[in-house]
Amino acid sequence: MNIKPYAPKPVKIRFSPVFPKQSILEFQNRVKTMTHKYVAYCDFESYLRDLEFDPANPTFSYQHHKPMSYAYTVVSPDPHISTDVPVIYRGPDPHIHLVDAMIDLVHRISMRYQIGQKIRISEEDGIAFAKTTRCQLCEEEFTEDNPKCRDHDHQYITPNRSNYRMALCSKCNREYRHPKSLICVFHNLSKYDLHFIVKALNGRKNNIEIIPSTEETYISLTLHTGNNFKIRFIDSYRFLAGSLDNLVRKLP
Repeated sequence: MNIKPYAPKPVKIRFSPVFPKQSILEFQNRVKTMTHKYVAYCDFESYLRDLEFDPANPTFSYQHHKPMSYAYTVVSPDPHISTDVPVIYRGPDPHIHLVDAMIDLVHRISMRYQIGQKIRISEEDGIAFAKTTRCQLCEEEFTEDNPKCRDHDHQYITPNRSNYRMALCSKCNREYRHPKSLICVFHNLSKYDLHFIVKALNGRKNNIEIIPSTEETYISLTLHTGNNFKIRFIDSYRFLAGSLDNLVRKLP
């Protein structure tokens, strides 16, 4: 019996004659371009504690990582929140103490938000605002439905200084706002330091959001502290894949 080899028929690609009105890909989430003004860089120090030998168990843990201290520094243009020197703690339960310190720091940051404060604009900025005809974010012209607004900073007050930022359309002005959060950056957080943070959250009533990588490692963790504020723990190793020693050596 002769069997002919299978020869699939060629497939013709057909394009739909109907295209969407907006056929250009454009970056929309412009709020992500803002520089976050409250960032804490943290680190734990731990030691290896020997565990008792269990002859009945063929596989057992013989050492345990136990935190003994931490240090953090806050980088912020707000002089009331930034730290000139690192904050160092040595004592019992440093992981619990650090979470309490970060929650207290968020409460201090929340006091720096001045909702409904008046716009203070200099004469030079006022002239530039009057001459602006397009939104300085989306670059669209101002209209009656989307009028021009004076965008200003709500985060903190610098006495006798302008808090005006730029001329925005009404839509961008509503969206262009700082997230109410404190960013806590650890190097190699997901594989090491986050285990201490998770243990410190045991028994707390705060809402927690976790982005997992595996069952034991997490990409990030967000702790909600109330009043729409939150603490985000992120891993700098995901952005700078190298040891701290090598990264420091590359600094000018």
